[in-house]
Order: sequence, then structure tokens, then C-alpha cells
Amino acid sequence: MAQRPSASRSAFSRRGFLLIGGSTLLLAACAPTPAPPRPSPTAASPTPPPAPTGGPYTIDSLLETSPFFIAHRGSGDNWVEHTYDAYANSVIAGAKAIEVSVSRTSDGVFVCHHDKNLARLTGVDLDIGDATWEQLSTLQNDARPWLGPLAALQPIPRLDDVLAAFASTHVIFLEDKQGTNTAELLDLMEQWDPDHIRFVWKQWAGAQQYQAVAKRGFRTWGYFTPDSLGRLAELAPRFDMLGIPVDASDADMSAFAAIGKPVIAWEVRRRSQRDRLVSLGVVGMMCADIPYLFTEEPASDADAFASGLRSAGDLPDVIGSDWSQQPYIDPASATLRMSPGQTATYVLGSLSPAAADATKVSLELRWPDAGPSGGAAAGFSFGAGDDNPRPAGSPDAVTVLVGASGTVSVAQGGRTLAALESSAPRAGEWIGLTVALFGGGATLTRDSDSSKSVTAPGIASELGYVSLLRSAPSDPAVEFRRVSVV
Repeated sequence: MAQRPSASRSAFSRRGFLLIGGSTLLLAACAPTPAPPRPSPTAASPTPPPAPTGGPYTIDSLLETSPFFIAHRGSGDNWVEHTYDAYANSVIAGAKAIEVSVSRTSDGVFVCHHDKNLARLTGVDLDIGDATWEQLSTLQNDARPWLGPLAALQPIPRLDDVLAAFASTHVIFLEDKQGTNTAELLDLMEQWDPDHIRFVWKQWAGAQQYQAVAKRGFRTWGYFTPDSLGRLAELAPRFDMLGIPVDASDADMSAFAAIGKPVIAWEVRRRSQRDRLVSLGVVGMMCADIPYLFTEEPASDADAFASGLRSAGDLPDVIGSDWSQQPYIDPASATLRMSPGQTATYVLGSLSPAAADATKVSLELRWPDAGPSGGAAAGFSFGAGDDNPRPAGSPDAVTVLVGASGTVSVAQGGRTLAALESSAPRAGEWIGLTVALFGGGATLTRDSDSSKSVTAPGIASELGYVSLLRSAPSDPAVEFRRVSVV
């Protein structure tokens, strides 16, 4: 049996880690600014948590679980993607497998990073292949636009440190982003996993590296992009496991499952996605939100906007690679701000589905810059059966919206169930809205004033999934605070 290499003695050696419990908050980021600046190349970063105990897990033990979960980029909806902090916290949260993307520096050091260029996460336009490790070691990954303004900057980790922490206990799906390092990475995999029980080679299904990997006896996962789904019959025989985009059609999902090999979908963020995939025969979830998808219960009964971090399960309806749709979470005012051009629906998975005995949703909202006009409106929805985003007017959720005239409407599927006439909103004025369920109906109240209330009949008996809403992305900025589901 090959001898396992010793752990690295770099700055990120396991002996140097201190337990900090979750993502560390960066104090320098405390000032609430709508667009946090990029960190300087020398910005300090917190010490990551230690490699957690757990396992050891193997590929076979992972596949025995259905569905099974892999922390995509280290569960990048919760922690700064492809950092030691993300990998460590995802396995602390229960992940048995992590997905690790790597590139090689000009001086031969493998580092963990999704992009071959550093601009998106560090603000420095530099290709990893053209940089030395010394250059990269001074840079910080910044995911504050996605995770929240108090998300800590994190260093770019070396692959040898990540392997020292996890290769003996957790399954690792390893991808060579440059596509030119097959032999070197296979040698590393052989050193750390001579029995071939924990490493899975990950690659695009149309690439050729699988041949060298198969000769070395490692298992493979080939992922299909939308433009290659039609090549299933041609490419599927190359791989032990197959990958399919989470938004592929039901027909494509079923066709992949019919091959008879484990199918892993990427990237899974919502419980509704997970449940659909399972129903179509998908057994593996390349998952961006491990803590949320591991449970069916609400994490809290009140928002955590004061934390300056997005809570697990909270997501905008549109998720782009530039993170521009994520509303700004202001820890100083404990508010969430939807700006013009951003999402119109923000699912509060952290509060959902509401506990069975919960009967009341309440929040405050305001238009901070200019009062609404025309058809602009904002509020919330409840009663949805899952976390699939639903715009205002959806038939399977109840919407509560206050408009420019001051009318607060309770509606479902375009049908108004009740309307409360009240004063028109003014710029900067906080408006409190509360819906309380009772048998067969609900009472809507504005500003905790019983004289400003109305009863709506025929309301769902459970609060289900709750979302923040506005009528359209083009509406003026609106802020929310003090959201509770009790």
C-alpha cells in the first residue's frame, strides 16, 4: 500500500486551526454600505475552523444513502465557496462528501478555486496559471454580495491543506478546472487514497481525461451541460456516475435515471428541487445549501437581518452568477433592501415551512427613497406548499400587498379575498402588516391598530412557506424588517 503523505506545514495546517463555530464575522465589514468595497490584497482574514471529526466515509457508503448529498463548492450558499472555511463547515453540518475544484499556479501549487481567473471573487484580474502561490496567498475571496456584508473574507486554500484535513475521512469529488493536470492530480489521489475508496474524478462529460482516470482505477462523474444532454447515449458509458443540471426537463431526468447509473444533479438549492429530483429517479444532490436541505423544519421564527448574513434557505427568485439579485442585508438597521432591478420574490426558507401551530405572520416595510406610485406594491405571501418562488398573483399562495393608494389587499390567484383601505404610504414611513389565521379565515391588521383590520374568509389553514414580495423588479426600493412567523 502506498504511503500517505504527511500533512502540509503551510499557514493552513490543521494544527494551527482554532474552533470558531460557523463563518467568522469580519469586523472591518461592519459599516452598512449598499455595495461593500472589494478587499485590499493584504486584508486580514479569520482563522478557519479545524477539520471536524466524522466518518470515515467512502464512496460506497455514500451511495448507500438515497438521496445523498455533496457540498457543492463547500456549500457556497452558506460559506465563501471553495475555501477551507466552506469545506470544514459543510462537513460540520453533516456533509459526507465535498466538491473541490482546483487549478495549478505557475510555480506548481494546486489551489482550490472555481474560476481559472481570480477577478470574480478577489477583484484582481489574474489567471491562476499565470500567478505564483506567493501572489495568491495575499489575496482574499469576497462573497459579501452573496452571503451578506458581514461574511468574512477568506484566503484561497492550497489543495494539499484541504487533502490533509479531509482526504482520510470524507469523499472528495475533484475537478481539474484547467484540464491540463490529469497525471499530477491522479498521482496525488493515489497517494491519499491508494484503495480508491474516497476520490471521485469529476469532469465535463465531453472531455477525454476519463480514459487516464479509468486506467488508474478511480471512479468518475461526468456532468452534462445543457448543450450536451442530447449526447447521453454516446457519453454515458464513459462514467460511473452521471451529472445533470437541476433545471433539466423531466424527460431528460428520467432518461438519465433509466441508464441505471447513479445520477447526481447540480446545483441543488431548494427543497422543492430536491423533492422533484428524487421523484424522477435522481439519487445524488450536488448541493449549495447543506444546512437547509438536511432538514424540513424552520430554523427560526424571526428574521436574522441584524446578523448581516443571509440565513440558510433564504433565496431570491433569480440567482445569477454575478449575485446581483441578492437583496442587501443591513446589520445596522436589521433590514433587507430590495433595490430596483433586483428580485421581486424572496423566499424565507429559514422561517419555513411555518410550525404547525404557527398562526401569525407579521413584518414592517417601507419605501425608503420615494413612495410607491402607479401599480407598485409590496408585502408578503404565505400558504405555499413548498419553497418554489411564487410571484404575486400565484394561485397556490396567499399574497398580502400594500399599494400606492394605501389599500392593503389579501388575494389568491388573482382573486381579492379582502381589502383594507388605509392611508397612502409615504417615503420613509414604516408600515406594519399582520395576518392572523383562525378557523377558515384570517384577520389582516395594519400598524397593530384594531381599527385598521379586515377579515378574509377561505384562507389556507397553515402558513406554509413565507416569502417577501413586491409587484415587479422595476419597482422603487423597498425595505423589510421585524419579520416573524409565530
